Amino acid sequence: MSKILLREQVIKLRLQGQTYGQIRKQLDVSKSTLSDWLSKLPLTEEQLKVLSQNKKRSLELGREKVREVFRNKRLNRLKQTLDNQMKDLLPLSDKELFLTGAL
Repeated sequence: MSKILLREQVIKLRLQGQTYGQIRKQLDVSKSTLSDWLSKLPLTEEQLKVLSQNKKRSLELGREKVREVFRNKRLNRLKQTLDNQMKDLLPLSDKELFLTGAL
């Protein structure tokens, strides 16, 4: 894709209220290039409002992603601890089963 067409697409996406991060993901353009291309682009109040909403949404998604990562790590640690305890404690001997009243 030529630089001119790429730049036109970048400007079009920015006018739609896309953040730098969203544009980078779609078009694989560096942030410094986006900053250079969009530095003098005037935005209307409505475009700034949409951009602000997109930034908030991106922050919320990022926070949720972090929560999910920490949740998965915690669940993996708990599963590993349970597996280790099961290996150490099971199977119960006949004497242990008798003492618990299971036999």
